[in-house]
Amino acid sequence: IRARVAYDGIDYAVTAVGDKAFYYCTGVTSVVVPEGVTELGYSAFRNCSGMTSISLPSTLKKIGSSAFYGCKSLAGINIPAAVDSIKPYTFFGCHSLTSVNVPSNVVAVGGSAFFNCIELKSVVLPEGLTEIPSYTFCNCQKLESINIPAGVKQIGDYAFERCISLGAVNIPEGLTQL
Repeated sequence: IRARVAYDGIDYAVTAVGDKAFYYCTGVTSVVVPEGVTELGYSAFRNCSGMTSISLPSTLKKIGSSAFYGCKSLAGINIPAAVDSIKPYTFFGCHSLTSVNVPSNVVAVGGSAFFNCIELKSVVLPEGLTEIPSYTFCNCQKLESINIPAGVKQIGDYAFERCISLGAVNIPEGLTQL
């Protein structure tokens, strides 16, 4: 993705990747999002099933819902520190994703955010999280352990359904709904 584009003789900085910009671009294998981009739109890279890697800029603040939905070959991702939420379905069906480090700035993770990430083994969740919504980690078959932050008060329905490798779970004392 280019950092600048020209249109009608005027040079513009690229600050966002629009909704469904690369929707079903199955031939895309690697993406570098340039510095200056602050937002990835809804389903921006949805079903880019051949994408194995993506480099996100430190300037990124918003990742839209379903941004990486169905990116079956995406093996890893570094979520920039400025991102403050993981929207619903963001990584749904990212079968090859093995680990995720959710930045400390994130205060909300949407439902089904990591649903069907069948190779996901480890997740680091930030302390500011207060809820793990329904279906968040559903069918993460290789997820072995998770440390639920002390501030989490609610764990939604089916949040860890079919996490068949999950052996250790640290439940915080302040949890009010499970």
